[in-house]
Amino acid sequence: MSVLSITAAFVFGFIVKQIGLPPLVGFLAAGFVLNLLGFELDTTLKQLSEIGIILLLFSIGLKVQVKKLFEPQIWGTASVHMLVTTIALAVVLFCLALFGLS
Repeated sequence: MSVLSITAAFVFGFIVKQIGLPPLVGFLAAGFVLNLLGFELDTTLKQLSEIGIILLLFSIGLKVQVKKLFEPQIWGTASVHMLVTTIALAVVLFCLALFGLS
């Protein structure tokens, strides 16, 4: 099963790389497709995928410049995103309450 998963990730990554996107997009797409098809990961592949996610987040953290986080565009975008998310969740919860669901 793990050979099929790794092969699918390689194929998806290669196809996406040919389109001009980073191979990571293909790897993620392969994982989503295999999950939708009901494939289960063995423990070794699951641990490798968790290590990959940790390394990805670590490399993103290395590229973040703290000074850039204080720019108005960042604060504006984050504030609008939080506002929209809060309003959407409030509407969903209100609609559920109208139907008597808690």
